[in-house]
Amino acid sequence: MIREGRLKPVVITRLLKARDRSRARMICDGRGLYLRIGPGDACSWSFRWMLNGKADEIGLGPFPEVGLTEARAERDKHRSTVKSGKKDPRAERRLAEAKGTTFRRAAERFFAAHGASWNVADRKHWPSAFATYVYPVIGDLPVSAIDKALVIKTLEPTWKETPVEADRIRRLIAQVLDAAEDHDERPEGKNPARKSVIVGALGKQPHDVKHHEALPLAELPAFMASLRSEQGTVARLLEWAILTCARTSEARLASWTEIDLAKKLWTIPRKRMKRKKGNKPHQIPLCSRALEILSEIDGVREGSLIFHNGTKAMSEGAMLQFLRRRMDCEQVTVHGFRSTFDDWAIKNKFPPHLVDKALDHAIRDKTVKAYRRDDLVEERRELMRAWAKACEGGT
Repeated sequence: MIREGRLKPVVITRLLKARDRSRARMICDGRGLYLRIGPGDACSWSFRWMLNGKADEIGLGPFPEVGLTEARAERDKHRSTVKSGKKDPRAERRLAEAKGTTFRRAAERFFAAHGASWNVADRKHWPSAFATYVYPVIGDLPVSAIDKALVIKTLEPTWKETPVEADRIRRLIAQVLDAAEDHDERPEGKNPARKSVIVGALGKQPHDVKHHEALPLAELPAFMASLRSEQGTVARLLEWAILTCARTSEARLASWTEIDLAKKLWTIPRKRMKRKKGNKPHQIPLCSRALEILSEIDGVREGSLIFHNGTKAMSEGAMLQFLRRRMDCEQVTVHGFRSTFDDWAIKNKFPPHLVDKALDHAIRDKTVKAYRRDDLVEERRELMRAWAKACEGGT
């Protein structure tokens, strides 16, 4: 091994002429820089380092195409990365190479990967909507450069004029950015298009007067475990509302006549829904834990209401007080768990139309609405199973 700083171009030339071509060897220049001399004619530079007690290596290019001066400069850059405590040099290189990936390219890749699971209307609508509302603002920017300010600029024109469409666009932008992070095209961190990040800056929307505080996803499993250990009707009602993603009033007034245990379905009549227009009721597939809750309460069934205090339905105030006093959640609201579900569904790349069906969101685009006639009960059954598993800390 040659001491640091002693490796010179003339020395390398002599080494190559005198080498045994039948075997490989490595020559150290110092500070982790090595010249790897192959058994044939191949020679290349590499940088080796230790991180968290583990040795690793990254190639710096072939010799003589990459000279000694260039190799040392690359080595010093990677040493700085290791010393600063950032990602390992390979991850930093991948991120640097990916900076050229535009948001448009990342979105088109996302549509190609997930569009097959969407219905015909969505496959046509979303690329067109992005071309109209998103690409003119951020389409040609590197996906790594998309921040909160750019997302706000993209959504501002439609946020109040077409609030439902704007929120779906926001949701898809968030999914594209998550996918870009999976491809190492963005650094790890908070997604700037998440609802919890963006809503406050954009202001209130018509038809969505108040944005309810949501429990962060990371805190959900611990919260649900604590909730399950609580006794009483209010605790079971809150757990039921979270697992079914139902609105507060819909959960409070749930009746036994709406439950089909054989089909594992809860069918809410349209007259009890927030959106009363339309003839079709809202069907919610019930996960195993939701059925367990029914089984627990069935033993003390009184009247038609599932959740009651003996004479009447539980109040919304009782659920909110339970959150404040028993669960120590000062800011979180019951309705906010629907937003937690929405964030989870985005992060796990569930199709937007499936999530909309689960939340019973209104569809204002007449073309899209015409294609969305199927309730997708079986597809949503898998969605609700996955949500219940996430509530227990599973993936």
